[in-house]
Amino acid sequence: MSKSIPALVSPRMLLWARESLGLSIAEAAQAADLDAARLAAWEQDPQPERPTIAQVRKLAAAYRRPLAALFLPEPPREQQLVADFRRLPGSPRDPSPELLVELRRAASRREIALDLGAELHELPPSFELDSAAGASPEAAADRIRARLGIDASVRKTWGDEYAALRAWRRRIEDQGVLVFQVSGVSLEETRGFSCWYQPLPVIAMNSADAAVARVFTLAHELGHLVRRTGAVCDMGEGAAEEAWCNRFAGELLVPSGELAEVAAAYRTDWPDPELRRIARRFWVSQEVVLRRLVAIDRASQEFYEQWRARRLGVAAPPSGGPVPVPKRIVSSAGATFVRLVLSAFHAELISASTLAGYLGVKLKHLHAIEQLVVAEAG
Repeated sequence: MSKSIPALVSPRMLLWARESLGLSIAEAAQAADLDAARLAAWEQDPQPERPTIAQVRKLAAAYRRPLAALFLPEPPREQQLVADFRRLPGSPRDPSPELLVELRRAASRREIALDLGAELHELPPSFELDSAAGASPEAAADRIRARLGIDASVRKTWGDEYAALRAWRRRIEDQGVLVFQVSGVSLEETRGFSCWYQPLPVIAMNSADAAVARVFTLAHELGHLVRRTGAVCDMGEGAAEEAWCNRFAGELLVPSGELAEVAAAYRTDWPDPELRRIARRFWVSQEVVLRRLVAIDRASQEFYEQWRARRLGVAAPPSGGPVPVPKRIVSSAGATFVRLVLSAFHAELISASTLAGYLGVKLKHLHAIEQLVVAEAG
């Protein structure tokens, strides 16, 4: 028979854990397979009964918290990320529990990176990229692309869109940015977010998105960081900030001068094979190419809208199948974070179990993860 816990799990902790995930009483009760009225009573003080250990375990799982967290005397102080979300038009304004968990994980990783860097006596690089006061997005993109060291000759070395994604991510991480990938969050809710901090600002991309779409998200969110902004935003260009960042990302990835050489004349029709050819040159989507053609007056807005209307509802190509655990870990946490954790482990600053907890992986994958990080650094 399960024993109740007389005074260890306080109503305050139960309320905090639920509200930190944005769940109502009914939603939390359903997630934990518990009675809603009983859960509401547990959050009151005084209360006639306490939850059993088995019931607390269910609540901890529903709230995505370690079991021990619910036994704390008071809620911990957690770093709150102020994020720019790339949402699809019409998406819910309140973050889902899945997105809140990813925000929490990103904040935790940043704090861990700062702590481990201090322990290792490695100062995090200061993020020095900025848009310059009054600069147009195009001018800012040209200057920052030069700082990142990516030009046509570099792009030619990329064999596919995944190589392009890795290269852009690595160059941006080298500027002092933590770049993560989130999972379990629907694309309808967000394709990515950014959080301005100094040091170690954060960019996150949705791993469910196509590689070329993640490249654009990465560039778009970099635009927010160079402008030192942090607020909820939509995918559409209704807001001036979003319009600036979309133009910045377009110019960063597809320089207008180079595109003008590829598309020398205005055309009323751009067939898909031609768009695919140009997209492969820059390793972006066909839609980005067409939007850029409109921007440099090589295509009409009307043609773009007609083309996009035809594409709505077209299924995305299937993914490449299951991702090996080491690759998934490095892709999710980013090489910068993984390298810090591994360095701290080898310096005996953290235990093997702590390392496994930070990376969310079993130790049997450690060697493969290290090899992957070394290979990506090369």
